[in-house]
Amino acid sequence: MRLLFISFILLFISGCMETPELSPSKEVIAQDQIKSNITEAEKAKEEYIKLQKQRSSE
Repeated sequence: MRLLFISFILLFISGCMETPELSPSKEVIAQDQIKSNITEAEKAKEEYIKLQKQRSSE
């Protein structure tokens, strides 16, 4: 009984000591998506400025 209790406590403590971490692959994917979104936003902004110049000249 005593051995069972000690093994349960050790198992519980070892389970609590492991901290989950974000896997590097998910982190890299998120960073790539952010960079892609920034690039697309910059392209859209350039196109908007171009269209505004074109409208003002008309």
